[in-house]
Amino acid sequence: MTTKIIAAENEENWQTFLKTVLKLPKFDLRLVQTPEEFKECLRDAEFDLAIVNMNLQENPPDVPKDELGFEILEHLQKNYR
Repeated sequence: MTTKIIAAENEENWQTFLKTVLKLPKFDLRLVQTPEEFKECLRDAEFDLAIVNMNLQENPPDVPKDELGFEILEHLQKNYR
């Protein structure tokens, strides 16, 4: 059985790490970089696990570092309990 994982990560080093550790055939990993991409993926598919970088940051960095990660967690809490 394959575990479907969605990961919100925008740092290249961590993306590489996740791809290395969570690879097929045991894991089906989908990497996204923004809350919008995360929400879009959830509309299109179901996942068994979500990994969220709480320090997601978009360019320009006009949003406090942890707000984007919390936006994702609030969306999950509100819509997927």
